Amino acid sequence: MSHFYFFMLGSAWASFLYLLAIRIPKGDMIGWSRSECDTCSKKLGAFDLVPVFSYLRNGGRCRYCYSRVPITYLLYECVGGLITLFIFNKYTGERLLLSLILYSILFLMAAIDHHYMIIPDTLQIILFSLSFLDPGSLQSLLGAITMLIITALSSITIKDGLGGGDIKFLMIAGFYLGPVPSTWLLFMAALLALISFFFKKSLQEPIPFGPYLIGAFFVIKEFFQ
Repeated sequence: MSHFYFFMLGSAWASFLYLLAIRIPKGDMIGWSRSECDTCSKKLGAFDLVPVFSYLRNGGRCRYCYSRVPITYLLYECVGGLITLFIFNKYTGERLLLSLILYSILFLMAAIDHHYMIIPDTLQIILFSLSFLDPGSLQSLLGAITMLIITALSSITIKDGLGGGDIKFLMIAGFYLGPVPSTWLLFMAALLALISFFFKKSLQEPIPFGPYLIGAFFVIKEFFQ
């Protein structure tokens, strides 16, 4: 029962963070209005907002106008629930609180980059600051320099390659994880993005790299550090 509770808690928090990621870059206010359908603008009730289950119950559609709801809502809620469940099973005390803050920031970064192809500098600064509080952080200047060199070379050799937000994130990841783990992070993210590329409907659309970098960061930090 506790596993279900932590999963739902994480899914609910992820749903809220996902809403923030969509609204804040557009300048929309949070908390002044109820959620509504993007297509028909119908105000959503409590039963429409239960994480994961509302999406599945309604078949991925609005209950009022039957328009398709993007599956990313479901995916981000599930990811948030699973990460929260993992964190509560692995950490306690200060490490638990720090991990919840860390992955909330990373979740926001991934969701914003997914929608707007940007990673806000404010979140990058918070992530860098957290590296000084996390006892698992190597605080490696060599790691940051390694990522700077690799990303600089890739930007020169690959047209329209890494964006500025991606480069900043990789430098922070290098500082956080060290040179070797952060290099593996980059390769893992590139592999995940390549796999995703072949499933896209339009091969002309750019792929936001941030979610793959952040997913790889979680895997490297939690399983290989």
